[in-house]
Amino acid sequence: MSSKAFRICDGLGAQRVKNIVLDEQPEIVLRPMGIQDESILFSWQCEPGNRKYSGVDQTPNIDEHRAWYKKSLSDNSRRMWLLIFEGRKCGYVRLDAHHKSEEVSVLISQKYRKLGLAHGAISKLKELCLFGVLNAQVSPDNRASVSLFKKLDFKKKSSNLIIIGDFKNEIKKTKEMNKILKKFEANNSLIILDKNSKEKVFKSLRNLPNVKTTDINHFSAFDIIKFKKVIFTETSVKELEKRYE
Repeated sequence: MSSKAFRICDGLGAQRVKNIVLDEQPEIVLRPMGIQDESILFSWQCEPGNRKYSGVDQTPNIDEHRAWYKKSLSDNSRRMWLLIFEGRKCGYVRLDAHHKSEEVSVLISQKYRKLGLAHGAISKLKELCLFGVLNAQVSPDNRASVSLFKKLDFKKKSSNLIIIGDFKNEIKKTKEMNKILKKFEANNSLIILDKNSKEKVFKSLRNLPNVKTTDINHFSAFDIIKFKKVIFTETSVKELEKRYE
């Protein structure tokens, strides 16, 4: 009851109306994230609906999150910022470098939706990007994000190549994995996994028709031509990049 009341009376209604009527973007600050921000990010990951359109909609447990976060802070190809609005921590944004471009990820707490924070944050990321090229993986069902990136002048590219986050939780059921693939319209696909992800999801993939699961050492040009879409996990992409450095 109290959480619902907060959403109704969060004190931000005037800001929402101002943004809509005046077409203004809020003044936000992006602060590089550190170890002290681990717990608040986990709390946002656990909010209902916040992972609905991510590659894997299961919420990680605290140990998996800590391991991922520690690895992320030491990863030179990944940069993360806390999004601060009017002194409040409202979400985070991330850039992952891939082949002279960077991929955008955004997570806004449910409490601070519809304030234009994602728009403002990504606008700032355009100034911070290393290569002048930003990409985003957006589920076609996520209408709000599709609209957001269109407003930010992102152009739709061929969606035949998809990069998703590593699988942190074990997925045993074929039905559950099929649901994930449907999000990306990838029911005819070559899925190239890193070792840890493969151990967690291989059982759920092996009985799916028109889907081949492999790793960077066991796929060919014929596989890429045969399937309509190719899916990499973030770690498998990095492994492939190292091979051709």
